[in-house]
Amino acid sequence: MIAAKLAAGEVSSLVAAYLWPFLRVVSLVSAAPVFGVQFVPAQFKILLAVAITILVVPLAPAPPAVEILSMQAMLVALQQILIGLAMGMVVNLLFNVFLLGGQIIGTNMGLGFATVVDPQGGVSVPVLSQFYVYLTTLIFLALNGHLLLIEVLTRSFTAMPVAGAGLSGESFWQIVQWAGEIFKGGTLLALPALASLLLVNMALGVIMRAAPQFNIMSIGFPITLTVGFIVILVSLPTIVPMFNAGMVETFNFVERVFLGG
Repeated sequence: MIAAKLAAGEVSSLVAAYLWPFLRVVSLVSAAPVFGVQFVPAQFKILLAVAITILVVPLAPAPPAVEILSMQAMLVALQQILIGLAMGMVVNLLFNVFLLGGQIIGTNMGLGFATVVDPQGGVSVPVLSQFYVYLTTLIFLALNGHLLLIEVLTRSFTAMPVAGAGLSGESFWQIVQWAGEIFKGGTLLALPALASLLLVNMALGVIMRAAPQFNIMSIGFPITLTVGFIVILVSLPTIVPMFNAGMVETFNFVERVFLGG
């Protein structure tokens, strides 16, 4: 009987040692870019979270002894889920900058009607936004952003141990303020195209006033579309340094909020 109780206690502690980190890891995988896209099967996400958990647990501090079927265990589980979701969402905001910028450019150049389903958000977005998302995803993988994300996750178990203080109200407020960077970054990305298209629309307005017999709708759309594509082509070389700088700022923010750096 005593041996059975000891065995049950050992199993319970072993489950707890892997359960809390798994909840944080699977929440991050569900919300993070690349890993959390909708076309990635849920089975793969769970297997990836299990594999990362097995690698992370030996490097993380031992979790406190908490009864699995207690109210305290539910609070600890909720805390781990919030940490993982918040960390993944912060990194995902970097991609939303280019998603918003592409949406602004596409709408102003006349491609607002051409939409596709975004695999990360599951909503319809202009095809130009999807182009920027695919491009930044490739850059993210080329710069080993996924490995940096796993490294930050591993270090978070030391800075924010299981059943520790977790995220404070100030941390949540900092994340909300960081979300405001989407609008600033998206506007800066779309600014050259907006300025060029504004000049084109002004020129078309002058032509319409000077020669009303011209069908401005038939010639205006091809012109704005052509100018938009030219501006996109010219600005493509700036995407890599812009995304690289944004990724550095993002991971610095993650270190400040989640690692106390």
